[in-house]
Amino acid sequence: QQAVRAITKRALALVAALLLCGGTAEAKTMIVTQEPTSLTIHETLAAAAAGDTIVVRGGMHRGAVRVTPPVTLVGEAGAVLEGGGQGTVVTIDAPGTLVRGFTIRGSGNVLSRDDAGVKVAAARVTVEGNRLEEVLFGVSLHHAPGSVVRGNTLRSQSLPVAERGDLIRVWYSDDVTIADNNIDGGRDLVIWYSQRIR
Repeated sequence: QQAVRAITKRALALVAALLLCGGTAEAKTMIVTQEPTSLTIHETLAAAAAGDTIVVRGGMHRGAVRVTPPVTLVGEAGAVLEGGGQGTVVTIDAPGTLVRGFTIRGSGNVLSRDDAGVKVAAARVTVEGNRLEEVLFGVSLHHAPGSVVRGNTLRSQSLPVAERGDLIRVWYSDDVTIADNNIDGGRDLVIWYSQRIR
């Protein structure tokens, strides 16, 4: 039965990839669930194209998640992205990405590696309406101009203050908007080498 499920998942991934490569420019909505036949969030991102929407439904989904096509990534019904205490939970390399509605939990705790809940390295990314828990750095923007960090709740790991990360960090990222976030327990909120911050 497990073998049948694995074959079914591979077949679905292949069908999704073929549909996405069918020559249409129309954006798709793709659904990730806890069902055994559902593609994982990693498989879905691998099959996604620019402009697609990925809806992740309730339950725990394993990080580390890397977003390379510019997509809308939406968590519904208690969707959790779990890092398991290793590295960064969500890395965004695609300009114009939106991440909304998740609990993002359990980054690593290595300061020199900048382990984070969400690490953004692309322009015009929006991170909104998420809950970040047990993270070293929270939302970290590096060379991410025009990005928006809005309406998030961020809670750090229980570490001595000197060993904590910044719950919001803006680094070489101009024209960023930070609004209506609730942060608790981190080392700081920092804005470095960045202009026109709102």
